[in-house]
Amino acid sequence: MPHVELDTPTGMVNMHYVISTPDIPNASSIAPELPTILFLHSAYISHYTFEPQFSDPLLRQFNLVAPDMRGYGSTTGPMGDPYSPTESASDIYKFMVALNIPPCHIFGLSIGSCIALELASAHPDCVLSLTLCSPLPSVELDEVQEGRQEIFEYHKSAVQNEPTDLTIEEDAEYGEIQFCFNNQITRIVKVITDTELARTHRVWGSDSLEECYRATVSWFVRKPRTQEALAKITCPVRIIHCADDIAYPFELAQELERELREAGVVRVDLKQVPGPHYGSVVNAADINPLIEDLILSISNPPTRESTPKPRSVPPTLILKNLNGTHSNADSFDHNHSDHSRHTRLPTPFMEMFAQLGIKWTPHDDHHHHHHHHHQPQQDGQREDEANEESSESNSDSGSDSEDDDFQFIHDPLPPVVILVN
Repeated sequence: MPHVELDTPTGMVNMHYVISTPDIPNASSIAPELPTILFLHSAYISHYTFEPQFSDPLLRQFNLVAPDMRGYGSTTGPMGDPYSPTESASDIYKFMVALNIPPCHIFGLSIGSCIALELASAHPDCVLSLTLCSPLPSVELDEVQEGRQEIFEYHKSAVQNEPTDLTIEEDAEYGEIQFCFNNQITRIVKVITDTELARTHRVWGSDSLEECYRATVSWFVRKPRTQEALAKITCPVRIIHCADDIAYPFELAQELERELREAGVVRVDLKQVPGPHYGSVVNAADINPLIEDLILSISNPPTRESTPKPRSVPPTLILKNLNGTHSNADSFDHNHSDHSRHTRLPTPFMEMFAQLGIKWTPHDDHHHHHHHHHQPQQDGQREDEANEESSESNSDSGSDSEDDDFQFIHDPLPPVVILVN
């Protein structure tokens, strides 16, 4: 597993990361002639969050890079006190320098958006664009922070028992999954949460509760955004709000858009798509085209036709939809054609999935995947219009989203796991 050492004020951090290029799913370096997207994850789940982006041919025309933040995945080293998005942004800058990553495009999810804003403000020459998915408000909402504290207390109570009280631990996991994904538990969500939450909780045992607290609670206690800091951002910014987010309403995304415009950021837009807080996992069908569109509007990469075809990896892979139904995301755009099968490319995360018994079916030339660009809600449109359309699409579909396309060799899951609000 690739790591790079970072010298931080609190000690050496050994940061784990993955890189995918059009040719190589688990590359040692980027293809220098192509634009690079740097993905910044949020709480509870590490860079595995971005499997739906790394497997999508739409985005694999670029270099894709995803590090594990301190306290997550295979990254090791002291978290330090304080540990906030400011420290995380410093880590990411040092990470870019250490790997000789040129100015790149940043995709931040949830608190990853806060880190992205800090990075673009402190090092504007390093950032070509920001795509902020489910960005957090300037100051954390009291009720949300109380929820994070409650989840931590459940985990603390569970691991202080010997052996760990799994019933209490399940309550902690339930809170995390509900916050991140609401009711929208697809098979890929199930795979990611089952493995990542279990691993995270093993790492955060009774002897590392302080680190757990910093990574899941105090990390979110951040300095308020200032106009002075935002005014240093020189790149285009795209904000994506997920309409089914149970914690952060659309008005908070509108507030960030207004703050950026008032700070003088020249190009800012706001889109709204269906999905929970971690919508990039559940609704990549709508979010990935928004990432690609922004990059292509700024960079001038080789055209899709001239982009090198994968040579050093197995042929393009297809994942079968088990029930053959349309997804929520598909039905949201009523012009979508049949999406019962979706092209997927190999990713650095496949080894983990294979260990869980996921069957990857070779590509069938009789079926092709088409990316349909759903037209998300534009700047200034009312939230209730988006929610009404999203509600109608969900009632039409009744099935889970396009990422529910993995075929399990054993113990298949039901199509949808419903969590009670």
